Amino acid sequence: MMTNNRGFKRRNSKCSGGARIPLALLSMLFLPLVACDNLLEVEIPGSVFEGDLHDPRLATTLAHGAQADFECAFKTHQETTGLWTDEFEVSGAARDLGVIGARLPFITIYGQVTGCGSMTALWTPLHVARFQGERSAEILAEFEDADVPNKQFLIGKSLVHAGWAYVLLAEDYCELTFNVGPKVARSVGFTTAIARFGTALTALASASGSDAAEAANLMNFARVGRARANLNLGNGSAVGADASAVPADYIRTAYGDASDERLYSAGFVDRNTVLVGGTYTVHPRFRSLTIPYAGGAGSVVDTRVPTTHIGMGLGHDGIADYWAQTKYTSRSDDIRIADYWEAQLMIAEVAAGSAAAVTIVNALRAHHSLPAYDATGKTAAEIVKVVREERRRTLFLEGVRMGDKLRWGEAWDTGVSDHGTAYGTDTCIPLQEAETLNNPNLF
Repeated sequence: MMTNNRGFKRRNSKCSGGARIPLALLSMLFLPLVACDNLLEVEIPGSVFEGDLHDPRLATTLAHGAQADFECAFKTHQETTGLWTDEFEVSGAARDLGVIGARLPFITIYGQVTGCGSMTALWTPLHVARFQGERSAEILAEFEDADVPNKQFLIGKSLVHAGWAYVLLAEDYCELTFNVGPKVARSVGFTTAIARFGTALTALASASGSDAAEAANLMNFARVGRARANLNLGNGSAVGADASAVPADYIRTAYGDASDERLYSAGFVDRNTVLVGGTYTVHPRFRSLTIPYAGGAGSVVDTRVPTTHIGMGLGHDGIADYWAQTKYTSRSDDIRIADYWEAQLMIAEVAAGSAAAVTIVNALRAHHSLPAYDATGKTAAEIVKVVREERRRTLFLEGVRMGDKLRWGEAWDTGVSDHGTAYGTDTCIPLQEAETLNNPNLF
């Protein structure tokens, strides 16, 4: 173990779908980082300012910073949208959580919080991730190839994470605005993401040597992201082209580390676990789910959605029926962002109730040792419904529910929650006051 000259400890990293980053990264101000299984040779003398970033010795640091900003923002997206949709319900008394859980318009004053470790932070962290990825790529492009031999790899890495930030912004918000610009439709976010992924794929294709394995992972990360953007745009053929290229063993995760709040696994690990939770309860739609055996002769527990019933009134509010998720149980758990099975489920969705979709469903169930789906006599509409349910369960608490509900036109909860709060009428999240009150192009 090494200690840098600011007193932070740096450790060799461990790869799990991408470079693992075991230290807090302070958005381009101070970035003590490690690469995959190797310590960087970069010596950082202290705080890093904008002018200092134009130094080829910080090239790798720039790209790692873009990754770290995205991963931190992703965890907030995952948690906030899980509460906004129907993966969680509020079982605590915090005002901001109640606003999010009931989809109230006051969300416009909470989501602009800057720190991505904060539950209510969403708009700003995702924009920071988007901007840092693009800015990193711009600075890297200025360097001479001789000074940064893996320049294209680092540019590609930066733009992949920028592209994913665009996808999540477009999935979450009703309207968007970028760089103090005018309002634009969600579709602009998706099309911009597609462009970033395309540039990233071209850059990553030239990677070689020690960067080759990570470049291959990032290329698949870009393919899953581009497929998801095209899925939201209704571009089925483009979805298939990218998703079908993702290999069966593919997974990309966001690194979790209990040593620093910025690197914690998603916040719901603290707010909804058997030992330390109580702020959220798993929504009734995700409790005690089972899969029937063919022919209806009994069923088995669906292990993709692990939950535990704690008891009535045992949430922090003393009201809600408290159910804990057990999919993630530690602050150091890595969180899935993209994998082969999401790619396959996108192909199945585009297949629209065909035999090909059934084949994917049964391959997925076999992977999880679950009973096969018998499609005999089923209509295309019934198969579509099963595909959507497979996606809902397989990707539980993995940040996809918001985009799925909006894309499918699913009904949203109305009336009063178990917590006693009346639901609002918003589905997508409205623009934040940080924009509507300060952006001159929105007046």
